[in-house]
Amino acid sequence: MMEKLSGGPFIPMPNPAPVYIILSAIGFVFAAVIGLQGALKLVLPPEMTSWMAFELLRPMHTFLAMGAVLAGLFGLVEAILVKHTGKQGHPAFLILFATFLLVGPAALMMGQGTGREYFPAPLWVSAILLPVLFSQAWRLMSAHKMLTERSPEGFWLLGFGALFILLAWMESHLRLLEPLLYSFTRDLSVQWHAIDTMFAGMNTVLFGTVMFMMSARPKPLRPWVLFAISGFSVLLTFGHHHYVSAQPGMIKTLAVIASMVAILSLVRHFIAWRKAQGTSTNPSYLEPVLRSVEFWVIISVLSGVIFAIPQINLITHGTYLTLIHAMGSMIGVNFLIIVLGALAFSVSPETVRGERIQLGVRLTNWSLGGLWLVLGASGLVRGIMRIEHEYFEFQPIREAILVGFPVAGLVLSAGIWILCLEALRAQGLVLDRHGIKLRQSAH
Repeated sequence: MMEKLSGGPFIPMPNPAPVYIILSAIGFVFAAVIGLQGALKLVLPPEMTSWMAFELLRPMHTFLAMGAVLAGLFGLVEAILVKHTGKQGHPAFLILFATFLLVGPAALMMGQGTGREYFPAPLWVSAILLPVLFSQAWRLMSAHKMLTERSPEGFWLLGFGALFILLAWMESHLRLLEPLLYSFTRDLSVQWHAIDTMFAGMNTVLFGTVMFMMSARPKPLRPWVLFAISGFSVLLTFGHHHYVSAQPGMIKTLAVIASMVAILSLVRHFIAWRKAQGTSTNPSYLEPVLRSVEFWVIISVLSGVIFAIPQINLITHGTYLTLIHAMGSMIGVNFLIIVLGALAFSVSPETVRGERIQLGVRLTNWSLGGLWLVLGASGLVRGIMRIEHEYFEFQPIREAILVGFPVAGLVLSAGIWILCLEALRAQGLVLDRHGIKLRQSAH
């Protein structure tokens, strides 16, 4: 049951922020478990994994991972809004989101998936999330004055990110118009654009939350030119997903230019990584998490720029190089920012164990590095050899390399579990023989 630590009465409606973060931690743990199963499915003999259906594991893994990121950013945004406006979100939206996380996997297990990349849930499940996205965007816009006073740039990142997520979620369902305006190329382009916009929105919101978490002083807006460049890069990189598709040449050209513009971001994040350190106002256990976030941002942006070069894209597309680029970004950046936020907005900071944070960060970093080596090598073998060799010639090499996939995946799962457990402790969730107890937020 859920009660005060003092043994007080049942709390029917706690602060939504910790609950969102708790849902996020649970989602990440389940996503890691399913991802590990998928890795085992790839390397173990078929007779040992016949009970694992990869066509179910993959959409379940992506749905839970996306849901966990959304839950985490909702929690951090909620914490910021409560802190600066004193108003909590309506509990109905928390219930709606929890329902979305619950019925989505159920629908996939019943075979109702769409088969779409990163948007595998059926329409009726997606519709549950739409009011939550509208609510988040509306609350941020309504609080623009107070949030701008605290951090002008932080507010713009939160606001634009929320709008990107909302529009991307709606754009991803334009497939409903296929019977009227069907075109295979158009369908792929819209799907890629929705995916890119969704990830851009989530990243933008999470970077905005970092502004409020780690900076004690208001950070002014940057010149409008930089925002214009960022918008150009965000909205037009989608064409680099597959240069040899039938997309118009102009879209491909703009995609190359927009992708190369990310070099500016790469330089900025490299400088931030060099400067990332603890401050007198932030607990020391936040430093390893913050430095890791900046490091994986650099890896994510650098690999994104390299993979967007058409000649290199021809090799990397459709290989595990693309997979580890996505995994490194979602875990090394999104997941760690959510952990950072859970610790920074801690309800009970006295329960946080700094040595466990360091252990979890180390395991996560080293395992992600191992996955880059394993999946990167497998991707290179396939990408290079498929040009002039038959499948049966390079597949045995890939299978030998992929033996390291579940090994690194197991270490990664351990790192995720440790960090999620510390995030739960920071949010006041205590599990003991008396049940589950949740501390009330000070806000």
